Amino acid sequence: MIFEVQNLWVNNNKSRVVWGEIAKSLIWVAGAVSRDDLKPALMLLKVEEKRVVATDGHKLHLWDGSFNELSPGLYCVPRRTTRRLEIYKYDGPELSGLGGTYPDIDKPHLLPTYDLKKQTVEGCSKSVSLYDTSIYARYAQVIRAMDPTVTINFDKFKGTAEGMDRVFVRDDSIRGLVFMGKQRIGLLMPVRVGDDW
Repeated sequence: MIFEVQNLWVNNNKSRVVWGEIAKSLIWVAGAVSRDDLKPALMLLKVEEKRVVATDGHKLHLWDGSFNELSPGLYCVPRRTTRRLEIYKYDGPELSGLGGTYPDIDKPHLLPTYDLKKQTVEGCSKSVSLYDTSIYARYAQVIRAMDPTVTINFDKFKGTAEGMDRVFVRDDSIRGLVFMGKQRIGLLMPVRVGDDW
């Protein structure tokens, strides 16, 4: 199945029109798919009934919406650009036999309690607006709001911040940043200053 933003279409042998926001959201979520062969479970996009999620272990992208073109399950992402996404349903061996399973993102230590409509996140006292400034200025604002013993990778920040309205800094910065946008949640884990990243 191919999703393209430019022409706003889906090619699944039926040629149906898709809203641009859906294609953009799916492409954004797929940006968190791992490219590490040692973590095969994280190399997949997970589609649930009302959300789509991907993670590489350092960042997590979740789209809180439903899309009837994709049935629930795991999908391989052989190709992704900023305007095009190719995916196909995973029908390989059981993931547990490959050294892991897809993470349970509903565990409270991973994804905090949030409210997309009210733009609130439990356990966050600081937030930074992601409007009207360059990506570099937003990055600097977020770094200043974080604990000085941790930092975040700029490229991962840039990919996660795309299309987001606000980033929440958890009171315990080691637990990661929470990004919020329209129907989108992103989680980005920091690294301790001096660690390799």
